[in-house]
Amino acid sequence: MYRRHLYKLARTRLDDVLLDEGVLDRKAIEDAQADAERSGRPLSALLLERELMDEWDLAKLVARHYSLPFVDVTAYQISREAEAILPPDFCRAHSVLPFDVFGDTYAVAVVEMPSTELLDELGQYSSGTPFVYVGLVGKIREVLGERDPEGAQAARDEQRGKAKPAAAKPAAAAAAAPADGAPVTAAPAA
Repeated sequence: MYRRHLYKLARTRLDDVLLDEGVLDRKAIEDAQADAERSGRPLSALLLERELMDEWDLAKLVARHYSLPFVDVTAYQISREAEAILPPDFCRAHSVLPFDVFGDTYAVAVVEMPSTELLDELGQYSSGTPFVYVGLVGKIREVLGERDPEGAQAARDEQRGKAKPAAAKPAAAAAAAPADGAPVTAAPAA
């Protein structure tokens, strides 16, 4: 039943919510949405990059409009079972982070309500039902970077247009990676 509810919520796109709530004018939303569609990047990423919204305002808007709970993912120790649900590259590309598993349900933090296409992709990785929470993009990226520091740096370099060779591994990333494969958890922010 919850999965059907998610698909119903996903039909309302973020650009429509921004317009309905009067957060941004139509031109700014249409420009950002066009760039998002052209680049394949989430609309939320472009809104934040262009400083049209900050991550707190975006999280409040998404949580309120879609009636989703908010979570600070840095306050959790990510379970190994949750880490195994989605590949790190997928998580970084979509700013999603599975952080816990409860039977056939897994908790996943998102920046914006997942589209129906993204929900379908989540279903390809797990037969479990995602329980969606809203998180701050910076906190999600922080935890993802700690889980896979080398991949996070490669993603940042790619966004800046200066990708490094795959064989190059920064010394800091090698030192930060746990030797035993244990999950890495960020300390709560002060």
